[in-house]
Formats: sequence, structure tokens, C-alpha cells
Amino acid sequence: MKIKWLLIAALCTIAAVPSAATAAQLDIGDVVGQVQSTDIQAVVNGSPIPSMNVNGYTAVVVEDLRQYGFDVAWIPQRREIIIEPVAGKQPSPLPVSPSASKVGEKLGDVLYTDIAAYFGDVNIPSYNIGGKTAVILNDLEPFGQVNWSEKERKLSFSPAASSGKEARPAQSLLTVRQKQSVTIEGVAIGDEKIMHEGREIGSVIDNRPMVSVQWMAERLGYRTEQAKDGKLQVRSGTYGFSLQAGDATAERFWFGTPVASDELYVEPKTVNGELLAFETDLKYLFGYYSVWDPETRALNIDYREYETADYGLPETASSYFYYVFADEYVSGDKGVPSVYVTSRMNGGEWNGGSGGGASLPEPGDGPKYRFGSGAPIDFGRNDVEVWLGEAGRLLYYKSLIVNLTMQNVKPIIDYNGPLGFGDYSVLKRVAPEQAYMKTTAAELEFSGQVSSKVGSGLTFTIEKQEGSGYRNVSDTPAPFSGDTFGIKLSLPEEPGLYRITASSVLTNPRYTSSTAVAKWYVDKQ
Repeated sequence: MKIKWLLIAALCTIAAVPSAATAAQLDIGDVVGQVQSTDIQAVVNGSPIPSMNVNGYTAVVVEDLRQYGFDVAWIPQRREIIIEPVAGKQPSPLPVSPSASKVGEKLGDVLYTDIAAYFGDVNIPSYNIGGKTAVILNDLEPFGQVNWSEKERKLSFSPAASSGKEARPAQSLLTVRQKQSVTIEGVAIGDEKIMHEGREIGSVIDNRPMVSVQWMAERLGYRTEQAKDGKLQVRSGTYGFSLQAGDATAERFWFGTPVASDELYVEPKTVNGELLAFETDLKYLFGYYSVWDPETRALNIDYREYETADYGLPETASSYFYYVFADEYVSGDKGVPSVYVTSRMNGGEWNGGSGGGASLPEPGDGPKYRFGSGAPIDFGRNDVEVWLGEAGRLLYYKSLIVNLTMQNVKPIIDYNGPLGFGDYSVLKRVAPEQAYMKTTAAELEFSGQVSSKVGSGLTFTIEKQEGSGYRNVSDTPAPFSGDTFGIKLSLPEEPGLYRITASSVLTNPRYTSSTAVAKWYVDKQ
């Protein structure tokens, strides 16, 4: 059930919040209370915030605090969400609106969660309401000031001035930090048997090293379980996969939910009651780095554990591309995690490649690498998946719905992703600043500033929407004048929706073409 977070009348009351004694008897997702409407207002850092009332106390959604001067990091490997005020971070408050619900009306359920919430390094109570983590404002009083106004029915929280940390040295919304490593040295691959420290751990079958899945899982800190369907489930706290003898497909999981299927090089086999898998397939699924010595026929394995932090991937967009960057605090240059973005819209699928490398020096404790990926999105609903992993091992996964509209898209097209495709004119600013407009005018003026130029100018194309497509009306050149451009375009008299595209020459070593660098949508009245 979706719960609408509201400022005035969508605050909530809950009963039967579990105690520590009963929490051990609950499963994640069990209903432990109700959300009911009330009329209390909440304010954080001087700005209204959507809120609710938990057990008689006003609470807020933790993720919303990102818009009120805080960093909020979700760390899946620890199942923790951490709130930290940031010195100098400017609030961008969320819109709030009154509700038509009557005070006391049920809006939803409160669910049991094992996700731990922290303010800095101090644990605070948290609740799962509508799939979001909520905390009580009164529980934040040790970290600042909580004020209640009976006259205004308003509860306010401001963090202590001394509690604000410095801004992160890099601002990518995903970070990866290398933790401890597991090394396995001297895996001896003979003509028929594979041995390690005197124990047989696999066999060479058809000249391929086939290693015990259970043995590898145990050494790398995974659990194994035989499922009812005959598959062997291999799991860590967040990531897992399943294999079955005779099946050349592996299924990968994130928090127990299947998210991908992969074709294996070799079907796993059962030998003497042990499930064996091709070592190359295990290397991919476990995400380890290995070195093979052909002279000694020994394999050395290096498995690195990582922690990821999500500082709030956006669920809205103002660009025709959805980009994600990850800052990586890792050592060495082997087995560096990569990030990938996939988008699905209008029956099509686009897989963004991963690119990046050594990060530019940052002040303080900056990342060593920065990787990113991006995929195109279009108007309407876009189903986006974000993957961060070491080979096939998932370190982070998120599926989200991103909606893009003519009203919220920016006119300048942002190609500033991790993968370049050539040189083109880059626009610094344009007018009109809004991509969508309504007008009765016969002419419109377009202008802007260019930060880099390719060719002698831009080409402006007017198209009229017809059905699901657009019909070309005119093409007009707009030459550069220094680092600026400007043009007046005559609009057709016929009412309707017109798309106006500014295109630049595009060059790369293979060909010369053109690419759109800005788009406007004109609703001619």
C-alpha cells in the first residue's frame, strides 16, 4: 500500500510497536501497528517536511532528510541507514500539501523491520511504513533542539551547530569501500584431481577444472542450502546465486529476490555427492580475482569484501539520460567494481556500458577510482535498474521507476556520461530556460552560450507532432558569433505541439554526423 506523506493532515498514530523482547519472534514485514491521519505539522532545519505520528510522536521518513541539510546513506551489507548533518548543505525542501483524510483515519500499516537507523554513530529506533524507514523527531533531541508549539501544533527539529560534518570529498551518489580480503593460495590442479592443503576439492573433467561449490562458498564466507527444487542456494547477507547439476543457467539474487540469469560456460556436475562447477564460472559468480601459475599448476585466489553506500539515487529526472556514478575507495588495480545502468521504455531496452578509471585528486580522503554508467530515458515511465558489482557478484542493486515529462526536462541534452562518443558543440546556457512552453506568438527567439564549438554553428529543426511521431517542418542554420548563438524562428499558424531541436556537428575518428544538443516543446495555441 502506498502512503502519501503529508505536512498537515497525513501524520500518523500507531499502536502495538514491538518491544525488544518480542522483536525476535517477528518476521520482517509483519504488521505491528497502524498509520492514522492527524493534524500535527513537522519542521526540520526551518522548513516544513512530510511527516507522520508514531506511537503518539511525530516522525519523518529518513530518506526525506536528504533534502533538509543531511546526508543519508543506506549500507546494504550492514542493513543500516545512517543520518548525518552536513555543514553548509543547502536544503531543498520537499513539496507538502494538506490531506482530505479525517483525523484518525487509517492510512496504512506499520511493519517490523530489522534495518538499523543511526544518527552519526548512535543507534535510534526506526519503523517501516509504506516501504520507507521512519524515525521519531523526539529521538533526535540528543543531537540538536526539538521544540513543540501547542498553538501552531508544530514540532520542529534543528541539529546542533557543532554536529555538522564536512561535505564528502566526492559527491557521487554511490560509494564503494574495500574491507577485508580472503586469500586462498596453492590450489593445486593436477591431471585428474584438484587439491588444497591435502583435501580433494574437485576434479578435472574434460580438461576443465571443476571445483566444489560448497568448499568455495565456505572459504569465502557464504552459506549453502539445498532447495526443494534441487538447486544449491549460495548466499551471503545481500547477494546470492543458485546452481544445479546439468543446468547451464545460474540465477543471481539480491536480498533473496531473483534479478538476473546467466549462461554458464559449463554445466555443473555432481561427483561423489559434491556439486562441482567450472572454476571460471565460480570466479564470475563469486567475483574474485585469481592468478594461475602454469609451471606449478597452482591457482591463487584473492576475494575482496566491499561495503557500498547509497546516498539517494533519484527517482525523478530532468535529462534524457539516467546517469549513475560510483566513487571507489579500493586498493590496487585488479578486480575494480563496475556500475551499469539499464533502462526499459516503450518496449525497448538499453544497456549502458561502464566506464571510468583513476579519480582526480580530491581534498581529504578522496576516492581512488570513479566509475559510471548511463542509459537513455524518454517521456513517460522508464524502468531503470542500477547494478554495481565485481564481475557477477552484486555489491548493490536497485530497481526503480523514473518518470520524465516535457514539463520537468531541461532543454540542454546532457551527454556528460562516462562513455564518450565524439566531439560536438557543448551548450553552457540557453534561452528559453524551460523546455516546455505554451504560446500564441508567431515567432520565438532562441539563444545561448557555447562552452566548446564543433563546426560553424547549430541547426534548428522545427517538427510538428502527428500521432506518435513528428513531421519535419523546417531546418534553419544558426551560426556562432564568438561563443554565443541566437536565432528567431517563425512558427506555423496551425495549432499543435511542435518540437524544436538544436543540432551540432558530431565528429569522431570513424565518421562525421550530427547530434541533438537541445530540445524545446512548444504548445502553439
